Parts: sequence; C-alpha cells; structure tokens
Amino acid sequence: AQAKISIGSLYHFFGDKVAILEALIERYNAEYFVVLEPLHQKSVKLESYVDKLLETLEKFSRVRPALLVTFSHALTASKKFEAMEEASNERVTTMMSAYYCQHNPKLSEERTRLMAWTVLSITEALLLSLGDDVARAEVRYQETKKH
Repeated sequence: AQAKISIGSLYHFFGDKVAILEALIERYNAEYFVVLEPLHQKSVKLESYVDKLLETLEKFSRVRPALLVTFSHALTASKKFEAMEEASNERVTTMMSAYYCQHNPKLSEERTRLMAWTVLSITEALLLSLGDDVARAEVRYQETKKH
C-alpha cells in the first residue's frame, strides 16, 4: 500500500513471497556493504572503530525500518535465506578480520577472525534489540557505546 503498487502487480514481478524477500535481502545486503566498506579502511582508528560501527549500523537500521522485519520473515521462510545470511556474515567477518590485521599484523588470522565474529555477533544482537521498545533500545545502544 505504501509503495502504491497492487499486490497483483507485485506478484507479476515476483513469483511469491520468498522471491520478494530474496530481492529485499539482496538489496539490503548490497546497501549494507556500501556502508561498511569505508569503516574498514586503515585510516579509521581502531580506538573509534566499534563506536563508528555501532553508529553506522544503527543509522542503517533506523532509515530502513522494514529491515529487521524482512530478515525475521526471511529466516523462517526458507533455508536459502540462512545460506544468504551465512555468506553475508562470512563476508563481514573477512572484512573485519583484514581490518584488524592492518592495525595489528602480529595477530594471527584465527585470532582476528574470532575478534571479528565476536564483534559481529554482539552488533547483530544489539541491532535486533533495537526493534524492541524504542526507549529501552536507546538505553541499550547508549550503554553498549559506553563499554
């Protein structure tokens, strides 16, 4: 209704709900990596990295209110979406790991991948919690930034 497109027209382009979700997720993933790339340049100081990451992803989610709902529906709609999420997480983990290596070449790849996976997991949990009550979500967000 908000897009001013009838359901019939929508299904003309997409065969079913799963196809619609797949297209949305592909679009969100493409936008997500465009936003993440600049954060992983060597010029971004390690001390401010997590703050910048949280701010960037919070803003990304806020300007795309359907994002969390889309991902929630997708994960229950098809196993294909689990594979898409795993591929996306692997790409982010690799990007973060390379960033950590740039800032501390003495760290092993195993260690930097573990660090990346940990930050990604915490960030995803925080983003999911932002879908809760707005006041509680803001408190969680600010508390996470403190630590």
